[in-house]
Amino acid sequence: MIDIPDLQTKNSVEKQDVDFWQMFHAVTVALQKAAHSETAVYRAYSEQIKQLGLYSSICWIDETESFLEVASIMPPRGVEFLLAKRPMAGARFPLDKIPVTRSVIENGRAAYEGDMVTLLFDGRLNPLIKLWPAAPRFLPHIPVIIAPLYRDGRVQGVLYMAGKTISPADLDAVTALAHHLSIALDNARLFQDLQTDITRRKQAEDSLRQSEEQFRILAENVPGIIYLCRNDPDFTVIYINKAVEELTGYPREMFLENKISFTDLYHPEDAPFINIEDEDTLQERGSFHHVYRIRHRSGEWRWVEEVGSGVFDNQGDLLFLEGVITDITERRQSELAQNALYRIAAIANTDITLDELFASIHRILSDLVDARNFYIAAYHPEDNSVSFPYFVDEKDSMTGSRPAGNGLTEYVAHNNTSHLLTTADIEELERKGIIAVRGAMPQIWLGTPLTLPSGTIGVMAMQSYTNPRAYTEKDKQLLQFV
Repeated sequence: MIDIPDLQTKNSVEKQDVDFWQMFHAVTVALQKAAHSETAVYRAYSEQIKQLGLYSSICWIDETESFLEVASIMPPRGVEFLLAKRPMAGARFPLDKIPVTRSVIENGRAAYEGDMVTLLFDGRLNPLIKLWPAAPRFLPHIPVIIAPLYRDGRVQGVLYMAGKTISPADLDAVTALAHHLSIALDNARLFQDLQTDITRRKQAEDSLRQSEEQFRILAENVPGIIYLCRNDPDFTVIYINKAVEELTGYPREMFLENKISFTDLYHPEDAPFINIEDEDTLQERGSFHHVYRIRHRSGEWRWVEEVGSGVFDNQGDLLFLEGVITDITERRQSELAQNALYRIAAIANTDITLDELFASIHRILSDLVDARNFYIAAYHPEDNSVSFPYFVDEKDSMTGSRPAGNGLTEYVAHNNTSHLLTTADIEELERKGIIAVRGAMPQIWLGTPLTLPSGTIGVMAMQSYTNPRAYTEKDKQLLQFV
């Protein structure tokens, strides 16, 4: 899938690295401005695709429903000179020679193919070979997604989207893009009809209402927040879809009634970087882009990425802000975890003492999880004892060594297995006589064995006395890699 790059400065990124949902927003804005004609829609779409470094074509079924006709094409730069002599726009191909495309049209479902050249030049498309015999030598072997295009509520064409980073994970995004492109083209045709035939006004109004309903349905099903708000200190919400409830934990109505604002959820460390530009800057740049954390109603922090722009009137005055906010918590946490492991590995290879190494590991892990209560225990099988070379805790203290017993530390060491245990889990183990808790009872406890080929040499553990959801299975995996 097209990746969103790491934003160290929380600033804008190069356009070719933009995620498909960001692209969807950019194309949406461009298509809205170009909805006065089909030609303008094709041109606006083509410009957006070229800026993103992707290749695309728009094709429609002809009146006989037997041929596919190319309406617009955005080819790779390396083959544009070939098309100057043999233009592809207007070319027609028999549907029975392109089975994958025909299946997309018949089923109304997008399809992914790993090689654009194999798809188009597999020996069955003789008309295309004759029109462009040199193409297989110039076209890049890259993945392509074919998505259905709609006209008057029926599948009447296809959108081809190709690029090196295209993957099956982008099927939904390209489908949504094709759907919105269909709506934009429908609206453009309706606009032209209104100009040429006033008697069709009622029909056009009905179709526009249907298009708006289609967009509403699409907006409610996009995996991210779509919003329209005022550019005031509270970013007063005018419209926001239901995705806000899953991402924040708060009902949509609370945002619409201005009972809560996104500014209330900003992480204190990120808030200074989330400044929406003034009107002049928005007009000049056209958009804004931020990566930051928000607090879910449960208390956990989630990473989000926001891409938006200003909506201006004919006089150039800023009316509203519109944008998309997506949850990137999982990807961001993976990046931070990988970075932490690199830092720990680098420190371990330096000339430092064990005490300094343990403190460094503790400090690095604290950037990822709640490690206020953290310790490293050493297990000594020769005399069956346990010592604690590093121990930081809010309630307990542990120094020196002691005979190994049946505590949580020994439970992990003897089983040589990582464990994530809640209070209920610990109490059940105590009831069965498997362990006996030493010190204060935690709300959640996470421990992993430290091993060598010769066996277990110790345990690394952390615990929380206040938050029963402080750790997850992913945190357990992280500790295992350390």
